Amino acid sequence: MTHEACHGRGAFARIGLYEPTNGVKKISARTTVLVVPTIITGIYVMYFEYITGLAWRSGYPFALTLMVVLSVLLCGGFKRYGWL
Repeated sequence: MTHEACHGRGAFARIGLYEPTNGVKKISARTTVLVVPTIITGIYVMYFEYITGLAWRSGYPFALTLMVVLSVLLCGGFKRYGWL
């Protein structure tokens, strides 16, 4: 290895040359899409006494709609950038 590859700016410049493979991109995108509904569901099943939306009649439909909308937006964004 050359001196530049082991020390200094050259070592850090080479890190940017590695692109994630298609498999890694797809797994990352799918995980990101699935984590949004998981977080929202996790908050709603905690049954806090004073959490916003539990006493609200439209709270659960709103949460479900939010999960679907965010997942669709994430899927669209990942497809646009070629990750899905």
